[in-house]
Amino acid sequence: MSTVYTEAAERERAFGLFALMWVVPSLVGPAVTSIALVLADWRVALAWPAVVLLIGRVLVSRALRALDIGRAEAPATVRGVGWFAGVALGLGAALVLLGLDALPPVGTAVIVTGLVVALAFPRALTAVVPQNRRLRAGAVAFALVCASYFGITAILPLVAAVAVDPSGVVGAVLVAVAPLGWALLSAGGVGARLSTRGAYHVSASAFPIATLAIALAVTVVEPGGRFPAIATPGVASLAAGVAMGLVYPKVLADAFTDFHEHPGESRAHGGVAMELGEGVGTAAGSIVVAGIGGVVVASFGGGELALFMVVVGAVIAVMFGAARRNPTWSG
Repeated sequence: MSTVYTEAAERERAFGLFALMWVVPSLVGPAVTSIALVLADWRVALAWPAVVLLIGRVLVSRALRALDIGRAEAPATVRGVGWFAGVALGLGAALVLLGLDALPPVGTAVIVTGLVVALAFPRALTAVVPQNRRLRAGAVAFALVCASYFGITAILPLVAAVAVDPSGVVGAVLVAVAPLGWALLSAGGVGARLSTRGAYHVSASAFPIATLAIALAVTVVEPGGRFPAIATPGVASLAAGVAMGLVYPKVLADAFTDFHEHPGESRAHGGVAMELGEGVGTAAGSIVVAGIGGVVVASFGGGELALFMVVVGAVIAVMFGAARRNPTWSG
């Protein structure tokens, strides 16, 4: 995409629209599936996405014919496969440990996740794009943004069940607020008018605010309440979605600024590095925030969950503070 869209503003707009590929289905899919389940049966509810997939493949194939993309004589090969395997195995092991639903394995899961983020992830990035330091820094910044967003949105259903509505209906509505805000802002190209430093400040403030709103919801909201109960965690979901909608396309676009082609290091490798940052951030955020949060609720209760979210907000703020000199945020 960075080859097709050479201008930064165009690239940000394209990345914003690119995000709609999974944001819109996450909003529409559950509603359509629920209707299919009610009007037909579970077989139809499970089968209908296959029809959409086939139609989508046809439309993508037709759209690709309109693009004039120079194809390399030899396909790009990704180096450092062993480090990629280490990332996958480490995060997989952390998920298994969380599944044991007890505090000692959870502590081990956090340690394993930390080792993946601190050791295997940087080594994998260096193996893929050794000559482009700015892009590696962009992948790290991208991982931090994704960890914050997906960690917050992953724990929202649990918070809604504990503090608002045990049935999960209200939780489903609250979770949809974040991707809706993300979709509208990304597709609207608002982030293109935001400076890189502004993007940093949005991320560094909105994500901690979201965690504090979650802590407030768990502490002060009475289960069964309606407007106050929905509004408080709703602020968290909206703040996370707005931040992601503004920052997601900008980080992706800015990471490719001054990218230089080297032997065995093309823009395709840069895309792999950024996808790795997204995957590691998403998994790490979900493991640490939602995984530990679930165990905290099961072992202690809602009050401890509120304290945990305050800690999460402080950790996010510290991590963004440490990343303020990241080249991605310097313009």
